[in-house]
Amino acid sequence: MPPPSHLAAQTDDEQQWLDEQIDNNAEVAAKAANDKAEKKKQDKVAQEMKDSEPSLEDVPVSPPPPAPPPAPSLIRTSSHSGPSVLQREMQSSEVSAAPEPEGGYDDVMALIEANRKKNEAKRAAQSERNAAIVASFEARGT
Repeated sequence: MPPPSHLAAQTDDEQQWLDEQIDNNAEVAAKAANDKAEKKKQDKVAQEMKDSEPSLEDVPVSPPPPAPPPAPSLIRTSSHSGPSVLQREMQSSEVSAAPEPEGGYDDVMALIEANRKKNEAKRAAQSERNAAIVASFEARGT
């Protein structure tokens, strides 16, 4: 008894088409694996760069600037010989300037400069990776 028609031997064209499909699927799987490995590598580099991101602790601390002199008194004294009660209170309590927030201008500028350098390094690394990807793509195409 002959085999059913759907189980008949494949023609050369059908076999060639099937082989092409298998090869294409293998190439797609290999490309996906390469892309996944490249993404994992980029994620690892990005995490390392994030871990090495500068912070205020990386910037040397400069001493705070000297406090400005106290404002001159605007209270008039009376003609009697001693200072008024208000003048005595102001003289006894020191007028303190508002404390400068932690991390002054120089610290912030140093942090910005460190961040700029880090970003330049990131861009250079990404450019190298992009060039390698383009080169491998062009090599595959030829």
